[in-house]
Amino acid sequence: MNLIFPVLILIFSLLQNSNSVAKSIITFIYIIAIVWYLIVDNKITVGSVTKIIKVNKAFLFLLVLACISVIRTNNDSYAILPKLLNYIILLTLLLLMTYSITNTKQYNSTKYVINFIIVPFGVLCLINFTLWVLGVSLQEDVLEGDFSQSAMLLSRLGIEMDRIQFPLTGGFNSYGSSIGGIFTITLITFFVVKKKTLFLGMMIASFFLTLLLIDTRSALFYPIVILGLILFLKSQNKYIPSFKYLILLLLFGPVIFSTVTFAMSNLDIFQTIARSQDDLHSGNARTIIWGMSTNEFLNFRPIHLIGFGEYGQKGSGVSSNWSYIFEGWKNSELTSPHNTSFSILFDCGYIGLITYIILHIQLISRLKYIYNHDRPIAYIYGGFVLYNLLTGITETLNGFYFFHYFVLFCLVTVSINSVYYRIYNDIERKNSQIRRPEFSLSGEEVKV
Repeated sequence: MNLIFPVLILIFSLLQNSNSVAKSIITFIYIIAIVWYLIVDNKITVGSVTKIIKVNKAFLFLLVLACISVIRTNNDSYAILPKLLNYIILLTLLLLMTYSITNTKQYNSTKYVINFIIVPFGVLCLINFTLWVLGVSLQEDVLEGDFSQSAMLLSRLGIEMDRIQFPLTGGFNSYGSSIGGIFTITLITFFVVKKKTLFLGMMIASFFLTLLLIDTRSALFYPIVILGLILFLKSQNKYIPSFKYLILLLLFGPVIFSTVTFAMSNLDIFQTIARSQDDLHSGNARTIIWGMSTNEFLNFRPIHLIGFGEYGQKGSGVSSNWSYIFEGWKNSELTSPHNTSFSILFDCGYIGLITYIILHIQLISRLKYIYNHDRPIAYIYGGFVLYNLLTGITETLNGFYFFHYFVLFCLVTVSINSVYYRIYNDIERKNSQIRRPEFSLSGEEVKV
């Protein structure tokens, strides 16, 4: 299958991070082009679509819940339709990717990682760099007026400058999380899978420099730690041990994080990565936010089952209690709880969080299955899932709050499901051929 068309479509979609009429028109063009490509050029059938839906049931249900939360949004500053169009185009892109993986005769899993995931985000990163160098600024900054933040990591290297918010992004943490995720994938592809190409080397350098300029500590450190872990496991011919138990991070991540950072705050060596004196002690004020969020759900209310809708922290009134922490930031009352599980609870309720947990149980189970048949792709995507669990402790990764990251998460999720489906079907097909009975001319089964 020719990958040029889907890759170009994906790159184009990553650049459309706006709520404009033009985007709505472009979205319809996307959908028509993709549907034409699948139905006319590739003869996709209803049966193929049904199989795709079946293997992605938990994921698609989570998307449905996210769409419902958008309709029930608590943010009055934007129209609902453009946001829903984001989901429509994302679904068509995922359909295109799934069909490609499951129906290509000469399939190379690593090739799809590079073309479908690394290339689009790499192009986005390079475009952002180019626009920044040319002095192109955002139409709307996330900070008020002249309020700025120093780049702490670079200052430790003797370079004094403010954190950079790149043009085609939604903010520091949003872009930092997505670049951290793709940085993880690229590092494992380069050093573990041994795809040591000049392009991937350039991408690693670009992602690393981007994270330094954005000044997102976890997005820079997690990929390096995960790479070290995967390299060690590969040398021991093992996969991620007790992977399934890491799902507990979705429930107890804030407690673990708060305990670790509190311990780090008492060690002088870690003060070099602190933004302020109380930074590590309070988890950069996250422990305060999580405490307020916990109080909301300690006293059960029926609405907690389905959540308050998008920006549920505002709909519940809880974010008004922590808005003072974000002095200098625009729309501080909309600021997220800085934890994916809490964000899902506020938006989609317990139903949403249970679905998210089930999805991760499914992904981890399928990755272990894939590991027995295609280790390179299992290492790559296993590293990303681990990054997602760790980053989700301190960031809001659900829905289109972090536009680019959510696209990345969906691409990886659907890719894992599609690779699993392909491997499982291939094995079943081979087994059925082995088990198929042979008959003599008289019609009697021949014992083999």
